[in-house]
Amino acid sequence: IISAIDEEISSVRGTTTEKGKLKVEALQTVKHVLVNQKNKPITPFDVAEKDLKKVVNLN
Repeated sequence: IISAIDEEISSVRGTTTEKGKLKVEALQTVKHVLVNQKNKPITPFDVAEKDLKKVVNLN
């Protein structure tokens, strides 16, 4: 997926349109999120713990 994002960024990068610039920015953001997720995967326990903290903070 990251390689495909890199290819798409390369194909759009030369464009000077606002739409092209926004597309590159969005793709770079998605890539950043995926790389961070790859380095520190979220487990079901992490999600449950986060949900539990929300409930505790509401009371």
